[in-house]
Amino acid sequence: MRPLLVIALVGGCLAVVAPAFAGTYCVHQSGSCPAGSTDSGADLQSALDSAAGTSAPDTIDIGPGSYTRSGGFTYDSANAVDVIGAGRTQTTIRGQDANKAAIKFGPTASPSSSISQLAVQAAGQQGAIGILMTGGTVREVDVTSDPAIAFGGTGVGLNAATLRNSHVEMTSDDPGYVNGVNVGASGSSEIDDSTISSPYQGVTSNGALTIHRARISGFYGVGEEGAALTIDDSLVITTPLGPNPTPFGLLVGTTYGPQASANVQNTTIVNAASGGYGIDADTEGPNSGTEIDLNNSIVWGFGTTYIARHQQDQGTSYATVIPAHDDVNGDTNGISGSDMRSVDPDFVDAAHGDYHLRFDSPLIDVSSFTFPTESSTDLDGNPRTVDVKSNGTPRDIGAYEYQHRAPVVAASVSPSHGASGQVFTFDGSASSDPDDGDSIVSYDWSFDNGAHATGPIVSMPFTSTGTHTGTLTVTDSTGLQSTRSVSVTVDPPASQQETTGTVKLSGRPHSNGKTISLTIVCSGGPCNGTFAGTTTEQLHNGSIVGLQKRAKHKKKRVGIGSKRFSLAAGQKKTITLTINSRGRALLRRFHHLPTALTVALEQPNGKLKVASHKRLTVKPAKKHKKRK
Repeated sequence: MRPLLVIALVGGCLAVVAPAFAGTYCVHQSGSCPAGSTDSGADLQSALDSAAGTSAPDTIDIGPGSYTRSGGFTYDSANAVDVIGAGRTQTTIRGQDANKAAIKFGPTASPSSSISQLAVQAAGQQGAIGILMTGGTVREVDVTSDPAIAFGGTGVGLNAATLRNSHVEMTSDDPGYVNGVNVGASGSSEIDDSTISSPYQGVTSNGALTIHRARISGFYGVGEEGAALTIDDSLVITTPLGPNPTPFGLLVGTTYGPQASANVQNTTIVNAASGGYGIDADTEGPNSGTEIDLNNSIVWGFGTTYIARHQQDQGTSYATVIPAHDDVNGDTNGISGSDMRSVDPDFVDAAHGDYHLRFDSPLIDVSSFTFPTESSTDLDGNPRTVDVKSNGTPRDIGAYEYQHRAPVVAASVSPSHGASGQVFTFDGSASSDPDDGDSIVSYDWSFDNGAHATGPIVSMPFTSTGTHTGTLTVTDSTGLQSTRSVSVTVDPPASQQETTGTVKLSGRPHSNGKTISLTIVCSGGPCNGTFAGTTTEQLHNGSIVGLQKRAKHKKKRVGIGSKRFSLAAGQKKTITLTINSRGRALLRRFHHLPTALTVALEQPNGKLKVASHKRLTVKPAKKHKKRK
């Protein structure tokens, strides 16, 4: 039910007093509202207007569906309101108009107001905006744009507001001057734990701005034009914009204020193309100044690393870049700092956007410099200081701290129960390493019968009855190890040993991207065995670089799945194995999976003998469009 208006007598006149209790408004396109909430139907603006008329904090719950309004949805009240969607994939607010926001809070909205758990799409118009927030918080939202968005379009506008745990991805057919996040000059704004990408400007600011743990990309990565900027534990990637060869990683200037500054800590600024400027301090006008302090950071891939520009005839104007404890390449224009280096960072996979440090990076444990206000975690949210080398300088350079974690071992056995002499398959192929760039380099099995074997998948028969154990030890590229044991139960042998038959393949193997199938015909006796698939990883410096054969690369065969089968004489059956997590990960990364298939039969002595083999290149599963 709707909150009642309270009528009071003031000075002999009737006055309307806003309700003083918190309320919940329910906006929905189908279904019903929870008991105790005010049903606003599908009219989001009506719910916003009602919340603005109260004097206590309110909540607006928006159900699944797409919501749009000419001129956009607006809220401008000192009364706090939380607008909460049903989830980023469930609730969408869409803009319609040029130079308008799909949803706008301000200019006098309460700093305690928030928008969360929904998606917003900026209109395909000039100057269109997704969210314009003054004084409040935008959190856990996805913001995109209609590709027709043009000049001045922005994903999120902040005025003394906060963007947190969100994803802003702008696309445009006319990308000039389309911004991911635009920060206004009033008050101080903040961006935390968010990903922002735009073809033109990732983040541009005219006011004070703090950025913690953000991933930002654009032709202009981050720009501050007249106030104080602080960035820590972040990744800034500059991207090409048509034929323009000069992207900027960080640009700080005095376009909208006499003084501008940037304090950059534990940040990686990289150029995905070539040329351009990494750090640019630029001063315009008389008696103005710009200073950029850069510490424990990487600036890599730019033609010019640093540039400081000011007009010599403009009074006491100045532009300064002060680096320390950084790793850079490119032209520094004579700008130097303390404890500087110019060595290849050894990123895990820069070509595919992975700028974590490899286990052998020269930037691991090279700094002890700390900041009073710095984050205690890196860009991934992992501990910022991990002392790997115990050399007195435990801090890494850049956005990511190498964690040096032990591999995660996963071991299984199939079957878990069998007869004496039966061959058991021990599978450790699902083992993994949690550190980007690290890989498992060895699989060592030991068994309680004294036997040993190597490889992710091995076979082992047991002749004595009872419980037997296989123990797998995996070692990663840094030498760290993890161990896990699995057990099988062995029964006495069958009173009669059946004769092993032979198999013949019928047709060709085929795959749907998730499984591999092969039809087998058994003749001459029972056919018990295993259908298995393997692929060959090509390794360079301990990292997987492909699945094609290259003479200079080391090779490592890995199992991608196996399936036991049992056929009677004369039986024809299609055997299907499920591609394991290792195989699926390789397929996602390289978009093909060259696979060697083997059919092995159990022999009377309990050993496996390969009866047939085939090759197949697995392609990703095709995605089918849903019918409207």
